[in-house]
Amino acid sequence: MENKNKSEDKYQSALEHVRYEGQLLWQIFGAFLLAHTVFLAFLLQSALGREQIVGYSSGSFFASLVGFLLCIPWIASYLRSSAYYEFRMAQAKEAEPDSWNLLKRNGEKFAEGEEVTIGEKKYRVRWFSRVLRTKRSVPLLIAFFIIIYLIILILNGPWWSN
Repeated sequence: MENKNKSEDKYQSALEHVRYEGQLLWQIFGAFLLAHTVFLAFLLQSALGREQIVGYSSGSFFASLVGFLLCIPWIASYLRSSAYYEFRMAQAKEAEPDSWNLLKRNGEKFAEGEEVTIGEKKYRVRWFSRVLRTKRSVPLLIAFFIIIYLIILILNGPWWSN
């Protein structure tokens, strides 16, 4: 009985680590997203509010360069936090008691997009959600910001000056 309690305590502890890493992942991502959204809004106003969109503008050029460079720590912190989350999830799966079947087996099948039956009901992540899972959509969003920064950088670079 004592061994069973230790196993369950280890599992609960592993789940707490998963929860913590998941919250940290979203807090970091949200902080960067908010900062980049506000920064990009001002940058777009500056870049698109001019009479000529294409042409050298030192303010827009250097601001877009800064925004682009700030995407590097954003993607790095996302990848690091995501790796920690995956690591903690693997630990929790390993610590899960064999008969529980919460994270292992059915949980893994469901996460991979397979159909899982619990009781009489079948569950499955919808097609679009399987294709555009968080692991793909977050880097895609960051790439979207990078592309916008690069477009503004190119359109407002010193190569357009007379």
